[in-house]
Amino acid sequence: AVALFIFYTAFDLYTLPHAALGAELSRDPHERTRLFAVRQMSFTVGMLLAFGAIQVAMNADDQRSATASLAIPAALVAVLVLAIPPLVLREPVVEGERGGRGLLPALRDVVSTRPARLLLYVFFIESVGVGAVGTMAPYIAQYLLERPDVVGLLPACYVIAAVVSIPIWVRLSKSFGKRDTWLASMVLAAGAFGGMWFIGTGDVTLAMVLLGVAGCAMGCGGVLSASSLADVIDLDERRTGERKEGVYSAAMTLVLKVGTSLA
Repeated sequence: AVALFIFYTAFDLYTLPHAALGAELSRDPHERTRLFAVRQMSFTVGMLLAFGAIQVAMNADDQRSATASLAIPAALVAVLVLAIPPLVLREPVVEGERGGRGLLPALRDVVSTRPARLLLYVFFIESVGVGAVGTMAPYIAQYLLERPDVVGLLPACYVIAAVVSIPIWVRLSKSFGKRDTWLASMVLAAGAFGGMWFIGTGDVTLAMVLLGVAGCAMGCGGVLSASSLADVIDLDERRTGERKEGVYSAAMTLVLKVGTSLA
């Protein structure tokens, strides 16, 4: 319990400025989409490696020793990778006040901005779906498919499909707009998740196909939600004269946490 508390605290301490800095690096809407696409692809590849490590540990004769042997090099690599942005990147110089007048006034600005409320509401719905994938994959493998040996393979199909689809969603968003592209992806995800109702014992191929389709669809939301949030931050700046990447990124992260926790 202590280890998990420390880990997720550290994770948020890193994630918030990381997301905020991403929103600051460009003012071009499509360039932002490409920027957050690369960020999401990197994050998703990390998830894929994690699922692979879980499968290796579960298939080992001595699971505790296998987990320990994986954890130590993973921790060292994580330290090296996470050190890159703080050491290399610098915040761009902007006009106006950065961060707002204070925490409570900044939060009031977030709540009072209608596009921000709508964006956070939609992202909450999608976060519940994303959280359900990690929660339900072991259940599907163990009790529906009766194949616990594929507990790592199922999320891997989801994650690989998400990575492959991200460049496609970036191009579609440039042609059709972020809103309509994201809406189409959510309809596709709903259809794929709904198809899980028809999974029975041994239907591994069907489960992999459905999770692949869902992964393709959900690869869109992680990119376009962050890119749209940066556009909303611009709207807030025109209204208040302040840049609030930090508090908007915090609101988005809070919604993600609540959604996945409920799932």
